[in-house]
Amino acid sequence: MPRSRPEGLPAIHSISLSFWDPVYSVTEHVNPFTDLIHITPGRLRLHVGGRVFAGEVGDSPIVPRGQRPRDEFPAGPGFEALLVQFAWDSAYRRFPAENNRDLV
Repeated sequence: MPRSRPEGLPAIHSISLSFWDPVYSVTEHVNPFTDLIHITPGRLRLHVGGRVFAGEVGDSPIVPRGQRPRDEFPAGPGFEALLVQFAWDSAYRRFPAENNRDLV
């Protein structure tokens, strides 16, 4: 049985050090969870909602659930990210991509 948590807090789905498939650079994909992408080595250009957000080592963009991002990054071992995926009902209100001028 899942442990209850105070209302309004996020529920972590997964935490992983990710080496991404280059297919995410080519096509948009739907995020079933809110993603926090902490860039460890490398650079990332994140295309969300018709806007582009550039990030580099140490930046942590947030992509709300339901958005259709395209993640542009160098192929090969030059890019890694600590990816935290979570469900958070109030994340869209707190971090709406179309209203957030700086996700990084």
